[in-house]
Amino acid sequence: ADMVEYPLPDSKEQDANDKARGLPTDDPNGTPTEAEPPFDIEKMIQRGEAKAGATTKRIVLPADVQKTGLGFKKASSQPGARVFVKKAELGSWAKEAGFRVGDEIVMLNGQHCIGLTSEDIRNTMQMRPVEFEVLPADMVEYPLPDSKEQDANDKARGLPTDDPN
Repeated sequence: ADMVEYPLPDSKEQDANDKARGLPTDDPNGTPTEAEPPFDIEKMIQRGEAKAGATTKRIVLPADVQKTGLGFKKASSQPGARVFVKKAELGSWAKEAGFRVGDEIVMLNGQHCIGLTSEDIRNTMQMRPVEFEVLPADMVEYPLPDSKEQDANDKARGLPTDDPN
């Protein structure tokens, strides 16, 4: 097969991508910085993403399961968005394994979901086995939509907004 050459991202873009995935980055002096641990529940608690005392659970999707019954949604289309379970069908592998709507999928196969695109996640979900690190819904602190986004949603529903105009 012919080799395909891809354009290399510029250093700042690469550093941002690496940082989002918890990988080491190059600072201006060319010395690598320490990688953040790929997942740290204490940091999630400090950032207000998880309740105090929260713990995650590990769920493994085995090789012999074809249909998972699991649906997910990124909190937004922005890079770094969190990933939540939006569906765990009754009687499905996902429901039997303990997934609940509102659970946050924190890691997939050892990769922090914040650094993954929806396409990356779908591709990973085709693999077997798949290892999930999940923050249960009752331990998740949900992000509040920003005010402009909330006002647009309220206006679309015919509800009052807190927009001063």
